[in-house]
Amino acid sequence: MNFLQKLLQGIAFVPAVVSGIEGLFGSRSGREKKDSAISFVTTALQLSEAVANREIVDEEKFKEGLSKVIEGTVACLTRPVGRERISSRNNGGVLMRKLFTIVLVLGVLPLENQARDVAAALSGSIVAAQAKYQGSCTANPSQQICQAINRGVSGENALITAVETYCGWAVTPAPPDPNAKCVAVKSAQAVLQAAVANALALTLQIKGAL
Repeated sequence: MNFLQKLLQGIAFVPAVVSGIEGLFGSRSGREKKDSAISFVTTALQLSEAVANREIVDEEKFKEGLSKVIEGTVACLTRPVGRERISSRNNGGVLMRKLFTIVLVLGVLPLENQARDVAAALSGSIVAAQAKYQGSCTANPSQQICQAINRGVSGENALITAVETYCGWAVTPAPPDPNAKCVAVKSAQAVLQAAVANALALTLQIKGAL
């Protein structure tokens, strides 16, 4: 699937992404929810890889255009999303599975590459949150964002372990060699998919607080 095909499919799934984000983060500000939606879609589309391959020439203009698509979708779905918020408030797991299904349909394959991109996004959000909340979390580690950071670190470690197991690599404390060949262990696929979905949810949660 070339990038244009992937992009068109991604735009088609924006209403589902917006509804899912609303269900998960209904109490957050509109800006936070829009940023989460942009983060999800760009991760699913492997934006950094598309920029590196020159499939996207101007990353900021691409994000600006995607932002307008999301704003338009929100305007169209204001009432339906408002009703869904009530019924889906306690259904975050189902919503994340739906969002993860969208990632798969968009053709972000192979699975280990998808895991790599999600791990990078999660790591970046953790680093940013730690820099912003270090003093606050030291003084009061019981804050929600501090707990989210801790869950993010655990989720990142679990994802790395799942990738190593799926690819048949030795499970070690050091990050996997990015040049190592992945020989998929099919019996470990479900665990890796669950780890990716969990890491994606954690990324959205942490980025929502930045």
